Amino acid sequence: IVSNPLPVTILNLKGQLNGDNAELTWQTASEFNSSYFSIQRSINGISFNTIGKIKASGNSSTLQNYLYNDSNVVSLNAGTVYYRLKETDVDGATAQSNIISIDIKKFGWNLSVNQNPVKDLLKVRLDNLYGNTDVLLIDLAGRKLSRQQVNASGNEVLNFNTHNLSAGLYIIRVTNKGLTKNLKFLKE
Repeated sequence: IVSNPLPVTILNLKGQLNGDNAELTWQTASEFNSSYFSIQRSINGISFNTIGKIKASGNSSTLQNYLYNDSNVVSLNAGTVYYRLKETDVDGATAQSNIISIDIKKFGWNLSVNQNPVKDLLKVRLDNLYGNTDVLLIDLAGRKLSRQQVNASGNEVLNFNTHNLSAGLYIIRVTNKGLTKNLKFLKE
């Protein structure tokens, strides 16, 4: 029986959201002629694209720690983002890690209104939101009726006067760091 050692033993691939970035960490228990790790991402858990590379230690029999930050992952407008590693040896052989997922919607910011339907004053609540934010009040035809820009610092409440609006459906559109969320509300 001929036994070829595995080029790398990957341990503990983990991911977490750190602000707007996905922080991936992993360890290797041993490495033999390893060249680099390709970090691969998917928004459907099936089709993966390489988004970065990290140089491997090469040859090691001690625990090695690795870190990769996927910048501004919340701007992907995905509820869940999937990651895996592809390790490549110096001779071109490859091996893949397990797949992990990060639930972005669980950690992202939220948009809500104080009441729906609304009469004369619409209060828009923005939770867990930071940085330059554009808030638009638009009609269903896409016309901009009102706009507020704010440098959000966590939780914000914005007021929109709706007294002069006709009865019907309207949209609040919030854009922050490339991510846009819409919320419909009814004016009585």
